[in-house]
Amino acid sequence: AGLFHSIYGTERFQDFTLSLDQRPKVRALIGAQAERLAWLNCVMDRASFDNGVAQALAGAENVVINDREDAEIPITTNELRDLAQVHLFDWLEQVERSASDQPGGWNYRRQPYEQMAALIGDTAQALYKEVFAREPARQA
Repeated sequence: AGLFHSIYGTERFQDFTLSLDQRPKVRALIGAQAERLAWLNCVMDRASFDNGVAQALAGAENVVINDREDAEIPITTNELRDLAQVHLFDWLEQVERSASDQPGGWNYRRQPYEQMAALIGDTAQALYKEVFAREPARQA
């Protein structure tokens, strides 16, 4: 799922996209679960995803996120955790080199990313802290 996380394009990435009619071929290549996670990462509305993560941290077992066209997608907390892992680790890998190009820079969706780390667990929280410890000091 991580390797194919943006194969269909995302809210912010549209440079290369594979048409959604190719989903069966991708599913055959990487498996149903990984393809669903990649698809979710591509079609999700990030604000609804962030809300779903907050709901899961508050104890919800199932949540509903929306796609970018506002259609509801029910997912389990386990699936949400897996999706959070794909989404968070993608940002942690690129934040240092792309923060200056992103609106909000290092603070782009900072609280939701921190919540994703909490949802995933100790290893993700440690990695989040390690990456954000390298944030440059703000200039006065």
